[in-house]
Amino acid sequence: MAVRISPGLLATHGRSDAGRRWLERLPFLVAEAERRFGVRAVEPFETHIAYVAAASPDSVLKVNFPDEESEHESHALELAAGDGTVRLLARDDELRALLLERLEPGKTLWTVPEAEANPIAARVLRRFWRPVEPGHPFRRLADEASRWAEQIVPEWDAGGRPFPRELAEEVYHADWHPNGNSLAVIRAGGGKSRVEYPIGKTIYETFNGISDIRFSPKGDRITISENSAGRGSIAIHSSPDASTLPPWKSW
Repeated sequence: MAVRISPGLLATHGRSDAGRRWLERLPFLVAEAERRFGVRAVEPFETHIAYVAAASPDSVLKVNFPDEESEHESHALELAAGDGTVRLLARDDELRALLLERLEPGKTLWTVPEAEANPIAARVLRRFWRPVEPGHPFRRLADEASRWAEQIVPEWDAGGRPFPRELAEEVYHADWHPNGNSLAVIRAGGGKSRVEYPIGKTIYETFNGISDIRFSPKGDRITISENSAGRGSIAIHSSPDASTLPPWKSW
């Protein structure tokens, strides 16, 4: 069976031995998921982490790369039961395959003006939040951030040290300013997470787990997602180029 692999998927997973092995197995994984779920993948989407394709009838087939990031996605979707998330129709943990409801029109928040997108994202995070029972399989965002920070320097070294080491030390999320000349980063250390912009200047510090740092298209806002006591929120910071917002505004 031929499976069309998007350029983004090839770029992401073609760089490692594990990724290349997964790409080689992907036609089998997709065919087996189709057989077990009783569907047929008809049109892959342009993705860069997981294989995702429209499937008949009226569903979406997703085959995840088998890593820590996707390990409990099916558990989280089952817990949410379609409230604030796409609905999970079926799962196969052996294949890391999910059968999901198809959403229409299916556009992402990246296509929505930022002033509209941020409150939407914050509302979805709050709606998605769920209490969990003791013994749940989920990892805390703060623990995940520490793990990411530990991985970065070895990966930086293995990749030929493509940028200054100070960018790699305990930094687990970063985004370029639209002008391409400066970075905003999230750095872990001492049990805290810090937002730095520019590098070396702390503009926010917290014991909570934070991630997903992004500049606005104009470079006048920095957004992060923050998890506090299991509840998610979106925070926006005025960059030094802007003065129309308080230092931080959260939803």
